[in-house]
Amino acid sequence: MAINMISGMPELEENELQEACSELGAWHEVDNPEEKDLNKRKKKVYLVNKENCMTCLMDILGILNKDSEEKGFITHLKLGEWKVLPEHLIPLFAAYREDKELSNLVLKIFVHLTTPKKVNPQDIGKMVHCLQDYKEAFARKDIFIILMGMLVENFGDEETQQDESRDESESRDVFADIFKLLCNITSVPDPRPTDAGYTPMRKTLQLSYIRLFHDEGVFDFFQLFAEQLEQEKNADQIWSLLQILYHIVAQVDPAGTMQMEKDKDKKVLADLLKKDEAFARVNRTQMTRHSRFGSTLQRRDAVGGVSTSASMNQSGQASKGSKI
Repeated sequence: MAINMISGMPELEENELQEACSELGAWHEVDNPEEKDLNKRKKKVYLVNKENCMTCLMDILGILNKDSEEKGFITHLKLGEWKVLPEHLIPLFAAYREDKELSNLVLKIFVHLTTPKKVNPQDIGKMVHCLQDYKEAFARKDIFIILMGMLVENFGDEETQQDESRDESESRDVFADIFKLLCNITSVPDPRPTDAGYTPMRKTLQLSYIRLFHDEGVFDFFQLFAEQLEQEKNADQIWSLLQILYHIVAQVDPAGTMQMEKDKDKKVLADLLKKDEAFARVNRTQMTRHSRFGSTLQRRDAVGGVSTSASMNQSGQASKGSKI
């Protein structure tokens, strides 16, 4: 399903956003002297000018922070339309995973972009399309290895914070951002053929995530993390963990990710009672009595209708000298 072009952003703001995305790097072919096959001597690597890239990343993060519901989260939609995350941020994150300053900044942008936003009604399909793009982009073994490494590293920092010289608040922020990112991408359900962003490859992405969680030891880490949560009683982290586990096994409506808590139907209970009443009428056993009693009969049909009759259906003949 093709996504329509996003409109509504002032030209000046759009130019500033394009400029902020101009130094996020690109793929280059470089010589690989270790390769003996001359046909495979060239290899592709993702390269950036770090100083310029850091400036661009901070500009993008600042613009995203200023994006709001009043503006229809147009910046988030624009970046989704330009495929900035799958085509630039994901390769940048993978190529410069050892650079903590750069990777932590990219992680914050990941969290911004993957968090569902309450956009204008006409843009809900476009936002869902963007979220499906992001979910597919993260379904990579190398990305999960990097995220798990960061989780374990910053989890260890919290336990040994007295022996480490790193900034403790930064470590906690990175840990929280990774948990939020995992929660965001797993909460996007697999699309159906009529949903926005559907492709045949995306209809089983949740199974790919379950496989990655298993192969890269994410479930094992969750078990270790849950034991610590039981002692610390951190409610926010407990809910984040439960959300991730729930969305891994749940099948929900993709458009439902765009609904906020306050948008829930307030008449849910009344509707359920009506459905229960209709179900009871249809399945109610018909009431009757044997015809020879000759008493009043009441019958109920399949839709709850009631009919009452008084009759004696026993037949017979009267003749002189005989009993009826």
